[in-house]
Amino acid sequence: MATPLFIFFRSPLCRFYALPIFHRNFHTGELPFKIPAPIKRSSTDILQAMADTVKTDENAPHFAYIDDTATIPTTLLQRKNYL
Repeated sequence: MATPLFIFFRSPLCRFYALPIFHRNFHTGELPFKIPAPIKRSSTDILQAMADTVKTDENAPHFAYIDDTATIPTTLLQRKNYL
């Protein structure tokens, strides 16, 4: 027989509400879901996945020009002379 677990919290109006979190079978101690095994990943896999979701901003200045915004070149000739 599954018994619901509840978390009680107090509202600003001092009423009690019950929020069922999950049902657990107290006789066997089993949860209704299985926790999957961890996936083996290298130290940079998460960073690579995040980098794949971000595209290059074509309208932004090159990172070499960001240090001094007054000298950001606006034409191709100025960019070639800057570097």
